[in-house]
Amino acid sequence: MFSKTLFEISRYSHIALTLRRKTLNEIDVIHSPSFAKASEGILLRAMNMPDPAKRVTRSRMIKGSEIREPDYPIEAILLDRWSPRAMSGEEISEEELMRLFEAARWAPSSFNAQQWRALYARRGTEHWQTFFDLLVDANKAWAKNAAVLVVFISRKFFEHHNEPSVTRSYDAGAAWENFALQGFHQGLVVHGMEGFDYERARKELRIPDEFQVEAMAAVGKPGPKEVLPEKLQARESPNDRRKLSESVFEGPFHPGK
Repeated sequence: MFSKTLFEISRYSHIALTLRRKTLNEIDVIHSPSFAKASEGILLRAMNMPDPAKRVTRSRMIKGSEIREPDYPIEAILLDRWSPRAMSGEEISEEELMRLFEAARWAPSSFNAQQWRALYARRGTEHWQTFFDLLVDANKAWAKNAAVLVVFISRKFFEHHNEPSVTRSYDAGAAWENFALQGFHQGLVVHGMEGFDYERARKELRIPDEFQVEAMAAVGKPGPKEVLPEKLQARESPNDRRKLSESVFEGPFHPGK
């Protein structure tokens, strides 16, 4: 392959070359600029490297810590994670997606009952339109570029004694948080939603009565904010949180808080 590549390069110039192969992926080339452009693509193919002219430009998803300031030191990923809407429309692999569900799997739950379940549809599959049609129009406007749509549900009663699972939503929320954190860690957009038709979801997805429909989420690869409707572009940034003192109280609840 290497010899063939040298022969191809020689067709583009009569100027002498000095080529020295160090390793399979490292080649020193001394040549005139007159044929640099012509030879560049050939050399890159020989080294199994992408042509810069054909590389896909990835949108950079900013981190929350670039804008947010915590009151107390915490782990970076907790501050960095946020909920973008801009996605590229690219698909993600089954392997990438299952890593998010694997993270959710290890969330804590009452009696380790793991009451949560998740239903999903990937872009381009037979179930995509069913899931997409559940969304309200405001969410369809941006979620159309997602790679995956997910519906989270929770079981209302424990399987081991059929007693009510009071903390089912709490436990499903823990699984969702793991899911979202893992997605951000993988460089994916993960955005939770309540803007969808809950009853239609139950009917269309054949969700049994013993399960409660909790929420939906959109997952995808980051895209430029310009793909969003104009009114959403200004909001495409990590938002803040109220002060900790407004949410946490020692002792009884404080009236008016």
